[in-house]
Amino acid sequence: MSGKTNTAGAVGEIARPLAQSMDLMLWDVVFVKEGPSWYLRVFIDKPGGIFLDDCEKFSRALDPKIEELDLVDKEYYFEVSSPGLGRILRTDDHLGAYKNKDIKIKLYRAGDDGRREIFGVLKEYDSKSITIDTDEGSATFGRETVSEIRADDDRDLFGGNK
Repeated sequence: MSGKTNTAGAVGEIARPLAQSMDLMLWDVVFVKEGPSWYLRVFIDKPGGIFLDDCEKFSRALDPKIEELDLVDKEYYFEVSSPGLGRILRTDDHLGAYKNKDIKIKLYRAGDDGRREIFGVLKEYDSKSITIDTDEGSATFGRETVSEIRADDDRDLFGGNK
């Protein structure tokens, strides 16, 4: 390996400029163990959406670079895909892309109303908090209380999550 202890971060460093050169946006890179197997998953996006050809071209361009730089020190499955509907919003760039859009916040612990999942429109965020407009009004959550944030962009397809 290249001396990096964070495989996803190392792959992201080479994937980001490659994605930009192909008019794509690198959404995320994750390296996870599922059962006995390791998976290196690279998520790409672009205006208008990602198609199978985009994934194939990006995979063919990125895979040799990962191998050449010896970025992964174990056997793994390599996948390139769109982040899809209900994508996880982990970074401030992700949140910026979803400002004024529907999101779902999952809390570590239920709030005073007993809910752990809250749906609303993302209004503001910073390093300490996230503010959304819900059907009940504006709500602000400390980032340390939030276990996951996802796009709620399938509401139109499935009739909503309220």
